[in-house]
Amino acid sequence: MVRSDRETEGKAHSKPLILSGALSGRREGRTGALSARSKAPARDRVGRNEVAKDMGRKARAFAALMLGSLPMVGLADGIHLDRAEQPNEAIVRVIAYQDHGRGIVRMTGTGFFVNPHGQLVTNRHLLAQAVFCSVLDGEGEPFRVDRILAEVGDLLLVQIHLPPGLKMRTLPIRNSPPVPGEAIRIQGYPLGIGPTTASGRVVGFRQRPYHGAPSFDVDVPTFPGNSGGPVLDQNGQVVGVSTFRSLEGSIGLGGALCPHLLMEESRVVDLSFEDWSRGARGGRGVVGQAAKGWRALQRGQVRSARVFFLSALRNQPRAPLLYQGLAEALWESGRAEEAASALSRAIEERPKDFLAHLRLASVYRQMGRPESGAAQEAIGRRIEWAIYSRIETEVAAREQTGLPGLWQKARFILQGPAEPTAN
Repeated sequence: MVRSDRETEGKAHSKPLILSGALSGRREGRTGALSARSKAPARDRVGRNEVAKDMGRKARAFAALMLGSLPMVGLADGIHLDRAEQPNEAIVRVIAYQDHGRGIVRMTGTGFFVNPHGQLVTNRHLLAQAVFCSVLDGEGEPFRVDRILAEVGDLLLVQIHLPPGLKMRTLPIRNSPPVPGEAIRIQGYPLGIGPTTASGRVVGFRQRPYHGAPSFDVDVPTFPGNSGGPVLDQNGQVVGVSTFRSLEGSIGLGGALCPHLLMEESRVVDLSFEDWSRGARGGRGVVGQAAKGWRALQRGQVRSARVFFLSALRNQPRAPLLYQGLAEALWESGRAEEAASALSRAIEERPKDFLAHLRLASVYRQMGRPESGAAQEAIGRRIEWAIYSRIETEVAAREQTGLPGLWQKARFILQGPAEPTAN
């Protein structure tokens, strides 16, 4: 899932694997039976009606048995912030500034490292329209996406630009898919906050691939911003990558892709992020001073980035994302005080932007101003907690569905799903 300052969700069609073909076959069989029955003698019809009733009773009993064996929807273990625990440093926020033609939109998602030297797995839809992309570590320090190494479906393997000598924590990928009913947990940054953990079980695999890759559903609460986050088994191995949500009723089924395909069946790309994103955008270059500023920052051309951002701010003097871009360009130029001032101006324009508060806290700490850093972090965490409370309320509402949630799951399996939406 992707969380954005401007809510944007893409849709894709898919169907469940379980029983869909069998049901269509049964419907065809019943149509033929009705045609033949209309020509049969009345006595034969009575006998066949009795047989049909008996078969119906057996079918209902079988359905009840099967439903009883399904993992309960609405009874997932819920979601909690990993604040009291030590966050998993292998899992990071992904921040993408996307150019949609009418301005820059900041998208947030999740990614996880699979190699200590900066190789990271995330979702393609996070980066496809981006002019600048980075990941934030636990301290709020950004690291740019350097290259796109491989892709398959909606999965990407990217190279993060790390300082010399820095090595990242990693997660192992399981080389086999999960099974229905298997206990799992999803970790990530829903709505950009976190990290959070949500627990549940695998529901089943979908019949049609999602963007060309096998996908499965989980009865775990997921939200925009979970996109690219790991789905972990009981041993802490990655069995899925959170990618989309089902729109079916109030279940809120999460959808995930199998990550081992990225290692086994992916297309090797090995392009710079700029070259890859130009191809993903259909060969279109960036238009406008803001987009050019972010693109220059992506290349590491900080002086050009400053010029573009200042030019854009003359036309949009109250645009907080422009001040954040200017702050990054100033910070990389060694002008720390000016960077802190630009971030403060961004916060003035958007006081509830917790990411800006956390970034300013990181800048203050590196400037040797720990008290100011602690104050900004406290503000950012309070805003995070308010967002988390809304998430918790929605999760609690889902968890109260109980038996109705079970029947909603039965309808999902027996009648086919609604269209999923990208996380």
